[in-house]
Amino acid sequence: MGEAGVSGAVEPGQAVGQVLRLQRLADVFYALVIFQLFLMIPTPETTGKTWETLDAYLADHGVDIAISVVGVAVAIVYWLQSNQLLGVLRKTDGIHTTYSIFQLFFLLVLLYSMKLGIEIDSASAGTWAFESAAATAVGIFALLAHARARRKGLLRADVTEAEAKRLSIRYRAEPITTGISFPFAFVSGAEVFGFNLVWEASWFFYPLVVYIVNRIAIGRLRPEAGKPSVAQQKGGP
Repeated sequence: MGEAGVSGAVEPGQAVGQVLRLQRLADVFYALVIFQLFLMIPTPETTGKTWETLDAYLADHGVDIAISVVGVAVAIVYWLQSNQLLGVLRKTDGIHTTYSIFQLFFLLVLLYSMKLGIEIDSASAGTWAFESAAATAVGIFALLAHARARRKGLLRADVTEAEAKRLSIRYRAEPITTGISFPFAFVSGAEVFGFNLVWEASWFFYPLVVYIVNRIAIGRLRPEAGKPSVAQQKGGP
C-alpha cells in the first residue's frame, strides 16, 4: 500500500470528483424542491373544485399561491448561495460534507413546513415559526460548511482570504433575515384570510439586511485586500 493510502490523503483528481458530486447532489435537491413547490399550487385536479373566475380562485387559494411563490424565492436564493460557496472549493472532507448534507436535509424540512402551511386549513403561529426555523437552519449549515472549508484549506488556491471572508459575511444575510421573521410568527391580530401579514412582510427585510451586511463586509475587508489566498496560507498549491 502506498503512502497516500496509509495517510488517507486524497489525490487531486479524486478531490475534484468529490466536490463535483457534492455540487450535483445540491443541484438535484434544489431543483426537486422548486419543482415540488410548483406542484403544491392548487389546481382543479388536486382540489376537486372548479372556479368560474380568477377572483374566485384567488379568494380560495391566494394564500397557498403566496406560500409557494415565497418558497420558490427562498429556494432560489439559497441555491445561488450554494452554487457560490461550493464553487470556491478545491476539495471537501467528511465534516464539510456532513454540514452540506444537513443543509440539504433542512431544505427538505423547509419544503415540508411549506406543505403544512398549504394543507392545514387554519395555519397557526407554530406553522409559520416552523417555516422560519427550517429556512434559518439551511443558512446556518451553509455557513458552517464554508467556515470549515476556510479553516481546513479546502478552498481553491485563487480564493484570497479577503474573498473567503467576504462570502462568509455576505451569506449571513439569509439566516439573519429568516431568523428575524421567526418572532413575527407569534404576532397576534395580523391574520387576514388565514395569512399572517406581519410575518410575511418580515421576509422583505432581506434587501435591507443584504445592504447592511455588504457595508459591514466592505468596512472589515478593506485592510485585508492584499492578503494571500486561504489555500496558500494553509500550505496548499
